[in-house]
Amino acid sequence: MAAPVGTSRAAKAARRLAPLALEAWRRWERLPEEEKERIRERVRAYVSRGRSTVERARARRATRRGGPPAHGQSQPSGYPPPPGRGAPPAGQDPPPRP
Repeated sequence: MAAPVGTSRAAKAARRLAPLALEAWRRWERLPEEEKERIRERVRAYVSRGRSTVERARARRATRRGGPPAHGQSQPSGYPPPPGRGAPPAGQDPPPRP
């Protein structure tokens, strides 16, 4: 029995990426602590900037819908859930799964 196509692709990608990842790790280990700390600070700044960008986008989407700004939680879209999804009405059990 042949392996699924995705498995062989994943294995090929892993074989190609493993040496690169190993070399990146070795370079990181050779860096002086001061340089590592500078890189960590840059990463923290990038993460903070990304989070604030996402929060601003969420707030804009929420105000366009007429709702309060989102605070880390997704807002309902105003559309009913697709058939077969979402919670059943109160007092009903969900339908059995096939």
